[in-house]
Amino acid sequence: MLNGLNQQRQRIENQMLAEAQEMVNRWPEEEKSLRGYVLSSPGWHEGVIGIVASRLVEIHHRPVIMIAEDGTLGKGSGRSIPAFDLHGALSELGGQLATFGGHRAACGLTIDLQHLEDFRRGFARLADESLGKDDLRPSRHVDALVLGRELTLDLAEELAKMEPFGLGNPSVDLLAAGARIDGGRKTRDGQHLQCRVESGGASSQAIGFGQAYLLEHIKPGTSWDVVFRLERNEFNGSVSPQLNLRALYPRSVEPERTGDADCTHCDSSCPGRVRGEEFWSLLSTGAPLPEPWLAADSGGEAMDAAAPVVNESDDRVIDRRDYGAVPQQIARIIAGGESVLLLVADSARRRELLFRETPLAGGVPGDALVVGVRCSRSIIASRLRAVADGSDAPALMMADFVTAASTPGLVDAFDHLVFVDPPFSSAVFASLAALASRAWLHLIYCGDEVQFTKRVLEHEYSLRASLTGLYQRLQAERTHPLDETMERLVLGGGRYLRNPQTAVRGLKVLEELGLISIEDSREESILTMLSVERTELERSRTFQLSQGFHDRCQKQLNRLQKTRTT
Repeated sequence: MLNGLNQQRQRIENQMLAEAQEMVNRWPEEEKSLRGYVLSSPGWHEGVIGIVASRLVEIHHRPVIMIAEDGTLGKGSGRSIPAFDLHGALSELGGQLATFGGHRAACGLTIDLQHLEDFRRGFARLADESLGKDDLRPSRHVDALVLGRELTLDLAEELAKMEPFGLGNPSVDLLAAGARIDGGRKTRDGQHLQCRVESGGASSQAIGFGQAYLLEHIKPGTSWDVVFRLERNEFNGSVSPQLNLRALYPRSVEPERTGDADCTHCDSSCPGRVRGEEFWSLLSTGAPLPEPWLAADSGGEAMDAAAPVVNESDDRVIDRRDYGAVPQQIARIIAGGESVLLLVADSARRRELLFRETPLAGGVPGDALVVGVRCSRSIIASRLRAVADGSDAPALMMADFVTAASTPGLVDAFDHLVFVDPPFSSAVFASLAALASRAWLHLIYCGDEVQFTKRVLEHEYSLRASLTGLYQRLQAERTHPLDETMERLVLGGGRYLRNPQTAVRGLKVLEELGLISIEDSREESILTMLSVERTELERSRTFQLSQGFHDRCQKQLNRLQKTRTT
């Protein structure tokens, strides 16, 4: 009998929830955007409205009052969010209520229905005045951010050893960020949600007790932040891990863009790029590679192409290579609450990974910064100062290997160095690790990242193809003033601005081969074409160094790729 009454209550609850949700769906957008909802109906059961109000708060993330109408009176129950004082609001509107009581998070009331519309408008006004946009963002404490492949039976059994859970020993809530939900369906009694949660390439069975109402919100292609408890599920003699869903938070298709996300990608229009005198001054140095990259050790011996890319004996190394789910791994490291430097082969081509693909709750932090070889010295310096001066939130930055290695104080400012892409070589890894005296070194790249790094190496350090195109463009005129037009000619040629250091190396090669001359006078600096004869690029010292570095790095990355796939 008790079970039958419970099932009847659940049917009433689900029916009322469906009716209330349909009511909200029919509202015009202006009414839906209100920050406090009051809903009423003559058919609602006053003993269940509090439970349904709680469910609506979970769905809409704003205070909700539900009223069961009975003749000329209505009996209501309300639930709130942490940022809104429900009892305080009713105190201000008390003249429209017959009775009310409760506290900040929940309330009960009685109202003469002739005052209902005035009360509805007044409640929405108070909510709009006291709640900001950020207050309506759902939030929930979780104990850990996990990847799909970690959700094993062994972990479920380890967590079960912490039972019994209760007020003094709360259960462990886990988060799968940016997950997909597939195969959603209701159980036979129509009360519960069954589905599979896919995160980082692994899929897990899940159940949401009393959450069948969420099925209509689960659309193909939608990403979710899924909060759950990992449990053992025993059925027909078999035991498997199961996700007990606690909350589902839909993610927008494009996270809110903050910080450096508002910058354009690195093209000629970028106001913070290397330009003018700073760019042409690179000609005087020839934009050499960082010295440690050309030697494997302090003895200055040539880099060994057969050496492993990473020194795995360094006790600071956290090796999660080939683990998959690179964006989710980044999100978990950032969620640790310490400063993080993401190291990549090319920050211009990788910025979308941070600002679009990494599933961070609430979007990318406002202090997220990106620096790279295309950035001017003043931009890099200002962003390094922002890292040093920041105290409100842990710093988060993405930098390419060249910028990280050549900017004093940058690497050592962070608690965690995350190698999103493999370092070009063992010498590159060793030099960056030496600069990070206190940081943990995370390796999270997979086969795709190795391929990406090889393409960057080919594009930036194998000068033969780029020199051919550059020389052909220069042949259009015999002389070229070193001005903005010449900058665009040298740096253009694709979606992304060419690495200024690569472009300057190309000019140095042509100068060393006697194909061009560059005269720097007080009045005007001029590039002059001298010869159109074919010549061997290997005669240039700059070409030898760049091509030699490229060849040795490619050999190491080829070995790395072969090792990781066998």
